[in-house]
Amino acid sequence: MLRKQVVFCVNSKKLKNNMLPDFIFRTKYAIILMGFALFACGTAVAQKQGQAYIDSLLRELPKAKEDTIKVRILNDLGAKYNYTKPDEGVKYAQQGMDLATRLGFRRGVAASCKVMGSCYALKRDPGMAVEYYWRCLKAAEDAYDRSTMSAALFALGKNFQKMAEDSAKLRLPDSLSRISKMQMLNRAENYLNRAIFIQKELGDLDLLQASYSQLAAIQTLQGDAEGAKESYKQHSKYLEGIYNQEKSTEVVKSDMQYVYGKKQEKLKEEGEQKDLAWQKKVQQQALKNEYEKKQSEAKTEIERQAVKFEYELNLKQVEIESAQKQAKAEAELARARTEQEKKEAIAAEHLKQERKMIYAISTVAVLMLIIAITAAYAYRQKRRDHLAIAKEKQRSEALLLNILPAEVAEELKEKGSAAAKYFDDVTVIFTDFVGFTKAGERMSPQELVNELDTCFKAFDGIMVKYGIEKIKTVGDAYLAVAGLPQGVQDHARNMVSAAIEILHFMVERKKTLGEGTFEIRIGVHTGSVVAGIVGVRKFAYDIWGDTVNTAARMEQSSEPGKINISQTTYELVKDKFACIYRGEIHAKNKGGMKMYFISC
Repeated sequence: MLRKQVVFCVNSKKLKNNMLPDFIFRTKYAIILMGFALFACGTAVAQKQGQAYIDSLLRELPKAKEDTIKVRILNDLGAKYNYTKPDEGVKYAQQGMDLATRLGFRRGVAASCKVMGSCYALKRDPGMAVEYYWRCLKAAEDAYDRSTMSAALFALGKNFQKMAEDSAKLRLPDSLSRISKMQMLNRAENYLNRAIFIQKELGDLDLLQASYSQLAAIQTLQGDAEGAKESYKQHSKYLEGIYNQEKSTEVVKSDMQYVYGKKQEKLKEEGEQKDLAWQKKVQQQALKNEYEKKQSEAKTEIERQAVKFEYELNLKQVEIESAQKQAKAEAELARARTEQEKKEAIAAEHLKQERKMIYAISTVAVLMLIIAITAAYAYRQKRRDHLAIAKEKQRSEALLLNILPAEVAEELKEKGSAAAKYFDDVTVIFTDFVGFTKAGERMSPQELVNELDTCFKAFDGIMVKYGIEKIKTVGDAYLAVAGLPQGVQDHARNMVSAAIEILHFMVERKKTLGEGTFEIRIGVHTGSVVAGIVGVRKFAYDIWGDTVNTAARMEQSSEPGKINISQTTYELVKDKFACIYRGEIHAKNKGGMKMYFISC
């Protein structure tokens, strides 16, 4: 709005110079002053009302919970501060974005990024504005928020145009500074075309007319006069849906004069003399627009003739000035070519004198390069061989540790063999799946193997958690021992804790899969064992002794979904776990044995 008032003021001064009645100029000047006064008063009232709204938001902010309502309060604060205190606006919008991200509130993230982009644009930092408007666009696309997408695309186009116009003055990020002015304008045009497509779907006339106006300005800077003309027509068309025809036409003409005038000033300030044809075209178009305006405002035939005469005179003056500039540019070019030819001649003479020396240096350099390449290749090959050996060694050690306990593996590597050892006090666990044979009948072989693999992997993880050594699996049975190869004081408690976790895992899996998994029986016993390596091919670490057999009997005497422990284990864990005495139960080859269920 302020831009249009300035253009209107400039046009009024030109009308005075063209001998219009003095009272017309004075009347328009008075109207402009009144407009500025009303604008200042309105701004003061709006600021007072805005501050009251900010104060109310600040009172509500500490009371708000960590939810989407608080995100909206923070974004509203950022939006209200962006014109008066952009840094405060960025602070509150950043808080809103962080909270919206934690909540997964994508529309809130888009709104926060939009506010931050607006704040950085007002801080005259279009590079950061582009960054946050782009984030806003992505978040709005994820949330399918078409309105916010439209606003973000429009803002991206506007800020890319601003960067193209001020790229020499701004310190942009590396990712943007490498983009040429024309590429920035092309990006701006692309974003605006996408924005227009969405705005048409939404029927957003306000943004449509603004987008077409911005697009026309970009096309003008690109030298696309026909495209700019068509865009201004569309701008006028959608503006008519909001204002009347007369006001629409006036706004379009003012925008065109502003764009051409801005380009003309830019050419003059930066001294872009190489684009004389475009400069001439801009000047002619500006004169034509001014001529059409004055013709529409002229009231008599004499005034119209005077306007036409002045227009033709100005056109001739532009032609003369353009020819003079062209001649001056050609003279400068000829002088530059002459100087360049002299420099090239001197350079050729120096090159001739230095060529022999360069040949000698090049020969030495080539020889040194060959030697360096040979040495580097030999070093690289040697290093590659060492890495391959180290990698294979690491793989073999990892495989060995996967089969044997670390202490046994070290002994095997050092001595080539590992002696069997007696362990006086360890705890053994046996598990077995109930109805495994019947499960095999209702499940395919692959499903059966997959379910076994899933369960045993979970068991392995639990064993690692409690420092328990897995021994082996036999069919659907799982054997592990706590308290070796290094003695552990709480081996019985660790084993019972692991058994409880295994049982809970299977119970939850049964609830989820139903007939797709198994029920489990678990037996635990504490005693002595002998442990060592069996065989020389496909060797395995194993344990032997009556303790292993007794643990197996505990499992066989257990019930589905129960952990059955012996009297020996009970004495070690009764202070930590609730146990249910089952009485003396007959066990195969063992007779009557006292047994307990772990209550879990």
